[in-house]
Amino acid sequence: MRGAAGRIRRAAMVAAVAVATHAGAPALASGQATGSIGGRVVDARTERPLRDIVVAARGPREVYAVSDADGRYVLAALPAGEYALRFTWYGYAPHEARVTVSTDLAVLDVALEPKPLELSEVIVTAPSRRPERVIESVSSVSVVAPERVKDVLVTGQAPLLVQDMPGVHIMQSGVNSFNVTARGFNEPSTRSMLVLVDGVDQGNPLVGAQEWPFIAVTEEGASVELVRGPSSALYGANAFSGVLSISTPSARQVQGTRVTLSAGELSTLGVDARHAGVSADQRWGYQVNGAYMRNGSWDRSRTNLGDLASEYADAGRTEGSPPAPGYELAALMGQGKDGPFGLPGQVMGKPDPLTS
Repeated sequence: MRGAAGRIRRAAMVAAVAVATHAGAPALASGQATGSIGGRVVDARTERPLRDIVVAARGPREVYAVSDADGRYVLAALPAGEYALRFTWYGYAPHEARVTVSTDLAVLDVALEPKPLELSEVIVTAPSRRPERVIESVSSVSVVAPERVKDVLVTGQAPLLVQDMPGVHIMQSGVNSFNVTARGFNEPSTRSMLVLVDGVDQGNPLVGAQEWPFIAVTEEGASVELVRGPSSALYGANAFSGVLSISTPSARQVQGTRVTLSAGELSTLGVDARHAGVSADQRWGYQVNGAYMRNGSWDRSRTNLGDLASEYADAGRTEGSPPAPGYELAALMGQGKDGPFGLPGQVMGKPDPLTS
């Protein structure tokens, strides 16, 4: 019984919808005539049909259509009137046209002009100025922003330029004392980052350490690049984890004399001078550079009993004790201590500044 009643109710609903549709159709037909717009969309250069082109018509009614595989489209059941059509799709310039619709089919064929899609700007930076095979290129290169180079290099703290780059690890033990490496494994004795200034190794030949205060480049236009990864070993010894390459303008670009003075905390004083020129026939050039830097240090003497223990406590160490004998046997250069050598004593005087 429930099934029969359900069928009767559904039949009644269908009949009601049919009656309403039949009653409304003559009113629509008698109230306004309708027409259609159709046509074909092709490539203006190759004349091949274009599919998936979006066609938007705006007028007495707003409708949309998409072209098929043969490039054909149809906008049907449009109230009579004037319509503005717009044809759009990626890779083609938009096309607009106006069509008047009556009771007939209005035919509009369109040829779209190809227009490459412009994406956001992509900057690719490479260390080479010539084409090279992929297997010969370095693995990763980061370039320091030019506006940062001059302000940091003048202080003799070149590692600060790359401290925020991915994969770089820096240990700083003094104002100008740094140890830099990439890909981890950093420790005070690591010497795996090659530093070049205009292609010249800046490391100490005996231990491979870098004398960072000597790298006091203040020239406008100097550039700094960091090469990371195993491929950097192609640059030679001490380049196992990376290469820090600093390039300065040529003598032809910076003719004349320039002197730069810098000063700051910890009694820091720096002088950097450069003179460059070219021959009369412009065939050769020369450049002479010199730098002087003096500054204090964070180091302090720990020659008395309790000096090392108090410093360890400041570092958060709560267990154990400093290595024997628990104090330093000698003070920093320029300082002395009361009492004989080897015994604890109060430090006297001020340490000498570090000079490069």
